[in-house]
Amino acid sequence: MIWPQRRRLEVIAAAGRRVWLPYLDALVTRWASGTDRASSPSAHWREAHDLASHVLRTWKPSRRYPGRSEHESNAARMLELLARLGDTQCIDSFVAGICAVGDYGADDDDACCRPSAN
Repeated sequence: MIWPQRRRLEVIAAAGRRVWLPYLDALVTRWASGTDRASSPSAHWREAHDLASHVLRTWKPSRRYPGRSEHESNAARMLELLARLGDTQCIDSFVAGICAVGDYGADDDDACCRPSAN
């Protein structure tokens, strides 16, 4: 399959969580291990941000009852990657769009926005 280079991240985002999550992880890892972290957003940071933005715009809620699954979802992993990246814009979108509607697993509660019982 051939697609324009400028739409590559859209295609990766559309391929599903099994594709975009490891790809985003690799981008964040490359950025975190690079020497350009202290400078303005690097190419790796920008690519990770752009991919995360595509994913968040197209995030489809899971088919299970929100917040009630006994297995861990990908929501906590996504939030952890965004935090490592320091991408406050995508974190805000994530919290407003995913956490606010409860689209995460029960095991993700600590990572995903639920107030603690303390």
